[in-house]
Amino acid sequence: MSNWKPIETAPKDFVTHFIGFNGDLVFDVWWDQPEYSINGNCTWCVPKYDSQGFYREEVSGLTHWMELPEPPSE
Repeated sequence: MSNWKPIETAPKDFVTHFIGFNGDLVFDVWWDQPEYSINGNCTWCVPKYDSQGFYREEVSGLTHWMELPEPPSE
């Protein structure tokens, strides 16, 4: 049984991170405001790092999402 859900049902709470699918697996997706967004619009983002530090990058074309699995107990 698949744990994939339609992207329309993904949480837009600015906190929940999940695995997304847009033809490829996209890890660590969440609802947020991407760096340099036009008009401050919120969208699906992933974290990115470069020599300047951390920023958010928009992810497009997501069709499905899946909750992150629980980490191992030990």
